[in-house]
Amino acid sequence: MDILLIHLGTPCECFIATSVIRGLRKTYPDNTIYCVVQNRECYQVFEYNRSIRKIYIIDHVPEEFKRKTFDLVINLHPNFSEITHFPISAKEKLGFNYTIEGIKAYNLLYINNRKINKSLFQIYYKLAHLTWAGEGFDFYYYPKAKAKKSTTGTAIINRNLKKYIVNRLHLDLSQVKDIPDHNNLFRRLDALNKCSDVITDDFFTLNLALYLRKGVFFLEAIPLNTQIELFGQGKVFPVPKEIVI
Repeated sequence: MDILLIHLGTPCECFIATSVIRGLRKTYPDNTIYCVVQNRECYQVFEYNRSIRKIYIIDHVPEEFKRKTFDLVINLHPNFSEITHFPISAKEKLGFNYTIEGIKAYNLLYINNRKINKSLFQIYYKLAHLTWAGEGFDFYYYPKAKAKKSTTGTAIINRNLKKYIVNRLHLDLSQVKDIPDHNNLFRRLDALNKCSDVITDDFFTLNLALYLRKGVFFLEAIPLNTQIELFGQGKVFPVPKEIVI
């Protein structure tokens, strides 16, 4: 069964979407999965996944691939449409710009400002006509360094929040490590993996740390409209607006 998974969103959204690959393997054991992504950063998210036959960046999809017929197409981001990109031949098409679930997901994620009672994992599974049963990330990474015990990493983007937190950390400062914001996904993971716990206000860093099974303290400086899935490994702390402004 040939399956095309499309996601033209951010690297963070793609990282969460790797969970869908686990669901596809369960539902369609005899499958061949292809991916189309937005850019090189998103390509890295799927690069070493053994379940994926081929990955293409949207601006570099070969003409022969565009002419391929798939059994199933799943579009997990509204930025892709056959009108603005290229037509796809498939027996079944699911997700954004294809189904009623796609319309509902678009309204929930991009139109309504209300907090919804589902995580992004659940929404992606719904779009793919799968049932989420707590599956985590389907991502391949080989650590280059072991974690140092009792080392807390801070990856805080907002400057005011970073100053506020550092001044109030009840920790031995020799055990607090500032995690650099590497553009390369794997260097970023290497830096995170050296820590036993992570404090961050960045949603992507939160999910990377969860994948590495770190204790995570997420500072929700900008309220998210979806539920945050922590897999029992962390805590969320809403941040007052007066601190981050």
